[in-house]
Amino acid sequence: MSQNHQFQNKVAIVTGAGTGMGADTAMLLAERGAKVALVGRSEAPLQEVAAPSGASRAPRPWTGRRAASALMSCNRA
Repeated sequence: MSQNHQFQNKVAIVTGAGTGMGADTAMLLAERGAKVALVGRSEAPLQEVAAPSGASRAPRPWTGRRAASALMSCNRA
């Protein structure tokens, strides 16, 4: 399996994804094939991380209630 597809068919939820290491981690995972959910306190920085994505699967921003709901659903599974 090539490094560019090592996370194919995987889902990653990255908290703190609007800046710094969280943003870098989200982009790396997306570039390597993962479906990425970006979670953070403010939507604007998350949109900036998602927008320039050269990845085949752009990260998806989640904030507020939507993020909390998604994280709670994962916890129940």
